[in-house]
Amino acid sequence: MILAINEIAKRPRLISDIEDIIYIKDKRKDILKSIVIPAKYISFLKDKLEDIEYELWLQRNKKGLKRDINNLFDDAIDDIGNKLD
Repeated sequence: MILAINEIAKRPRLISDIEDIIYIKDKRKDILKSIVIPAKYISFLKDKLEDIEYELWLQRNKKGLKRDINNLFDDAIDDIGNKLD
């Protein structure tokens, strides 16, 4: 089932009692925004959901992960030194 964002805004119950997979689409821009899958299928999706959550975590923490490990240790040593002073 494909629903527009404004349909869900008008009738949120459409996604609360679902039995089918719902594709949420921005019909003006013709862009798929989300997919809602009933929770009863979580056992099929558990591994993939963990992969997706890890990928999202990597994207959020990309900047910190790119830092040079030596700089990270130097910063930690500086922080400890500042707290001891």
